[in-house]
Amino acid sequence: MTRDTTDNRRNLMKSLPCICGAFALVLVTLSHAPFSAAHAAESFSGYPVPRFVSLRGKVNVRRGPSPDQPIEWQYRRAGLPVEIIAETEEWRQIRDSEGYEGWVHKTLLKGDRHVLVVGDGSDLPVAVHTQADLAARVVMLAEPGVIGTVLSCLRDWCAVDFPNLDEGWVHKSLVWGVYQQEVID
Repeated sequence: MTRDTTDNRRNLMKSLPCICGAFALVLVTLSHAPFSAAHAAESFSGYPVPRFVSLRGKVNVRRGPSPDQPIEWQYRRAGLPVEIIAETEEWRQIRDSEGYEGWVHKTLLKGDRHVLVVGDGSDLPVAVHTQADLAARVVMLAEPGVIGTVLSCLRDWCAVDFPNLDEGWVHKSLVWGVYQQEVID
């Protein structure tokens, strides 16, 4: 019986790296999953993570959450939408429409909701309609890269005000800065 116990311990010890590896994989997977409402209570700000916000203006993006971390790049467009994907008490890790990630101080962000026209990948202008309907009259065409202020969003459409242009409805698949199923009143 002692030998069986020893063999079982050896087998367990051989399996331990696999068990630890599987546990680590589960932890990594959970850490990259979208946060639920339960996780929002754990955030420093009390707001859900992830969430969309916009930049106040010129913003330095750092490698880590500290003023001692090197500046990786700088944004210079006020209103540019970014997604907060993690946070500390003073710092927010953000992701932009191209997938670049970095850390910014929380004072450089605002809760105003904006969208960036990204189009369908063809570089053609995006139709802005009078109503949330593809058959509705086109008010204007918005070039990819234009930023607009979100007025409201339905399941598939957002009413957007484009400064110095016009306002109207844009299909969510053509903008970045709102979640596909998000409704904003």
